[in-house]
Amino acid sequence: MINRTPLYDGLVNYMNEKNVSFHMPGHKNGRGILKIKEKPDFKDNLIFIDQTEVPGLDNLHAPEGIIKEAQEYAARAFRSDYTYFLVNGTTCGVYSMILGVTNDKDKIIVPRNSHRSVAGALIIGGLWPVYYQPDVDLEKGIAVSVSCKAIEKAIKENPDAKAVLVTNPTFYGTCSDIEAIAELVHKNNMVLLVDEAHGAHLPFNRKLPICAMDAGADVAVESIHKTLSSFTQSSMLHIRKGRVDVEKIEFMLRLTQTTSPSYLLMASLDLARYQMEEHGSELLDNLLDMVQSFRERVNSIPDIYCFGKEIIGQYNITDVDLTKVTINFKNFGIAGTRIARILRNEYKIQVELSDLYNILAIGTIADEREDYDRLYNAILDISKKHSSERKVKSIPQLEWKMPYQALSPREAVYEPMEMIDFKHSEGRISADIIAPYPPGIPVILPGEIITSDIIENLLTVKEAGIKINGPRDQKLEKVAVIK
Repeated sequence: MINRTPLYDGLVNYMNEKNVSFHMPGHKNGRGILKIKEKPDFKDNLIFIDQTEVPGLDNLHAPEGIIKEAQEYAARAFRSDYTYFLVNGTTCGVYSMILGVTNDKDKIIVPRNSHRSVAGALIIGGLWPVYYQPDVDLEKGIAVSVSCKAIEKAIKENPDAKAVLVTNPTFYGTCSDIEAIAELVHKNNMVLLVDEAHGAHLPFNRKLPICAMDAGADVAVESIHKTLSSFTQSSMLHIRKGRVDVEKIEFMLRLTQTTSPSYLLMASLDLARYQMEEHGSELLDNLLDMVQSFRERVNSIPDIYCFGKEIIGQYNITDVDLTKVTINFKNFGIAGTRIARILRNEYKIQVELSDLYNILAIGTIADEREDYDRLYNAILDISKKHSSERKVKSIPQLEWKMPYQALSPREAVYEPMEMIDFKHSEGRISADIIAPYPPGIPVILPGEIITSDIIENLLTVKEAGIKINGPRDQKLEKVAVIK
């Protein structure tokens, strides 16, 4: 049939399934936005406010009117000196803040498990990465927080680095001591950049972990669409003046953002900010109450665990964002990936992600108590129906050594490459990213030399049934290397 609209029809079909959404975007099928009672006409006006830079509607790349005013309100709400609306997602914010504080061939200190946008910025900027390792909780199968000692070591060994990047909070809601890290970074005359993609809600309730701007970050980027009510792809970049060249970051934003910005996205950012300033604390109080009740009920089910504040102090975790609901099935013995499939297919519940041990449900101000009732009842039912299937293997406890970086990521990307047998790749320079998931930390990255230990460890992980992310050959029989 020629006149089909498969993408649109697929979206409508998903909507008609009436799944409970524990995934992004944070407005959860529009419910978060519809809670803004002061703007009841927003839904009706959607198709009409898709406009462009005509007189009176300002220009994102040179704001002087309503966009400038909206960004100034956002700076006040998120406690920054300057805030910028992003319509190319948090990715363009990560690009801009990294490129805005570095020059070609500069060093930058970054976490080994950075979002792929960080790798993109390294390639575009021709930068030399200095990696530090986050702590890993093997019982939960996740990378958690980072210690000040790990960053201090990287700084001492690379005093010429220009900046330090930290991801905080993590996808699973664990937080590092961002205030101590800021003090350490500034004491060494470097700039602190924070990928706060999962923490846009933090400034609006004192029961939540400290946000990057309050902790002393120089630049932070947030995915407003992930945890607040704006539309997918809409984010914000926040700057604290003093240590960074604001105009250079603005220039990089003009390079990385579209010249046809969506007014739908920008308007949703403005509304999301308004909602949180006016009602955020109360809405988040309600969410935290629902999540705490859910967490207590889940933890009464044998061999199923939903962690909370009790893990503070472990693995350098200084706080936990309780709106991230990680449910661990390791002791129950069924893979989180299978649990997620059962929830979707049998209970019409869609979670954000799943891995070997866990499912992650993202809580936002759009949630209702009955959503958590349905999730709890589903998990309780699964615990009774599937108790005979217990057979999940443990993650192998291996020592990961940081490989030698022979080429920068940019150099590695532009060199000719070839596919060879992975078992015989010792001594070759990788052109692939190889990251066992869990815990999601790359063992090898482009430009690094593959060693016999790396080969042996990755084969052990593969035999254990752990998923391998990143390489061109997902079976890891072949690997891409520099010719």
